[in-house]
Amino acid sequence: MEKIRALYQKYRSVFWYLVCGGLTTLTNIAVFWLLYTAAGAPLQAANVAAWVLAIVVAFVGNKYLAFRSDKKGRLLAREAIVFLAMRLATLGFEALFLFLTIQRAGWAALPAKILDNAIVIVLNYVLSKAFVF
Repeated sequence: MEKIRALYQKYRSVFWYLVCGGLTTLTNIAVFWLLYTAAGAPLQAANVAAWVLAIVVAFVGNKYLAFRSDKKGRLLAREAIVFLAMRLATLGFEALFLFLTIQRAGWAALPAKILDNAIVIVLNYVLSKAFVF
C-alpha cells in the first residue's frame, strides 16, 4: 500500500491531469459530434463550440485538481489568460489537423477528432506545466 501511495504522490498531478483530460476530451468529442454529425453544423463551428466548453472543464479541473493552484485576483487573471493563450495555440493545431484529415484526406470525422484529442492532450499538459500553473 505504501508503494501505491508513494507512486500516487509522485505522479499526482499527472493522474489528475489525465482524469481532467478525460472529462475534457469527452466534453470536446461529445459536443463536436452532437453539433457536426447530429445537428449538421459546419466543421469549424462545431469544433470551436466544443473547444470553448472543453476549455471551461479543463481550466477548472487543471487549476484545482491537477496543479492545485490557489492563485487569486490578478494572479488568477494572469493564469487564466496564459491558459487561454496556450489553448488557442492548440486550437490552431486542431483546426489545421481536422482540415487536413477530414476535408483534405477524407477521414471520418470521429476518428480524426479522437486522434486530434490524443495529440492535443499531450501538448496541453506540457504547455500547462511549463507556462500556466
